[in-house]
Amino acid sequence: MNFNLKLILTLLVIIPNIIADVNGGCSGRNGICISTDKCSNYGGETFSGKCPSDPNDIKCCDNIPCTADDGRKGTCAFSDQCNGEKISGKCPGGSDFKCCIGNINKSSSGSSKGSTHKGGKPSWYINQGEHRETICTIGGERKSVASSGCGVASLAMAIGALNKNKVTPETLFREGYKSNLYHGDGFSHASLTFLGKKHGVSVKWTDNVSNVYSALESGKGVIFHVGPESKYHFTKHGHYIFLFGCKKENGVEKVYVFDPNGHNNYVNKLFPLRKSQGGIEKAKRGQGGDFGIVS
Repeated sequence: MNFNLKLILTLLVIIPNIIADVNGGCSGRNGICISTDKCSNYGGETFSGKCPSDPNDIKCCDNIPCTADDGRKGTCAFSDQCNGEKISGKCPGGSDFKCCIGNINKSSSGSSKGSTHKGGKPSWYINQGEHRETICTIGGERKSVASSGCGVASLAMAIGALNKNKVTPETLFREGYKSNLYHGDGFSHASLTFLGKKHGVSVKWTDNVSNVYSALESGKGVIFHVGPESKYHFTKHGHYIFLFGCKKENGVEKVYVFDPNGHNNYVNKLFPLRKSQGGIEKAKRGQGGDFGIVS
């Protein structure tokens, strides 16, 4: 009887330690400690050694995709990690593990990216230099996405990042040319708004960087029309780049840049936003409303 009592007391001590972290956060990652079967059912990735107090079939499940009722894509995260819109009922675990439509504050031991995409170049990234098909000839010069299609490349990235109907930059270029929106020197703000509407997205132009940051926090994309400037060298003339995802570091608002110019390294790179903090705002083209919020 004494042996059984000791055994029971031992089990009562051990069992809470075994189950304490189920549905809890992983060590060094942004995922959740759940069964490997459940992780597989939700399409997540399993990582060992991140839930040390749990049984062998309980592991860290991270990078779990989720979909809002309106079709927007996100990633499952704990509420305090999500800087975007939080949607319940789409993810495993408890009520505080939600579908995050927007950027996620990543664990210092995990990925350092501030948006829901993973890796250096997301699947929707477009290097305009790889798109050399001639779309039209103007003044004897062959025009292509590679030569002057940074605007449609950025718009195509935005459509892909927001998980709308995927479209190639060549398709957007042809549509713009046939609609008399292209005359050899790239696309205007109004042209990109027109083309975006045809493919199910709204592009609204603003100069207000607070609106830009709020849009990125909520999971929207931003097309930025840049001009020559001294620090980042996005362009020597005029250029469009795509912003998607954001992160605050020591009170500084920073944004992730996806430059369709494949000749530099500004792909999935984090830069300050505001001009007062040495940010990319100082690279504005200056033609009025150079930030195009895409939703």
